[in-house]
Amino acid sequence: MLKKLYVLYLVVFFAISIAAVVIGSYGINDQKSHIYLLPDGYTGWVEIRYKQEGSPPLLREGKVGTEQQWKDEKNRN
Repeated sequence: MLKKLYVLYLVVFFAISIAAVVIGSYGINDQKSHIYLLPDGYTGWVEIRYKQEGSPPLLREGKVGTEQQWKDEKNRN
């Protein structure tokens, strides 16, 4: 009896583990890649915050954002 419970436990454990990997991989593969261009010589931290209320959307050039946002940031300060 104990052996049957142990086998059942292993089957359920592996089924859940495999399902978690499949679901996790599916979610990761559907995400878009984000590439941010930093000016030459830039040193320091970069913090990316999404969906900030009152902030303008990032400028895009094709599928990639441009350095124009950095120039605009410098002019604002």
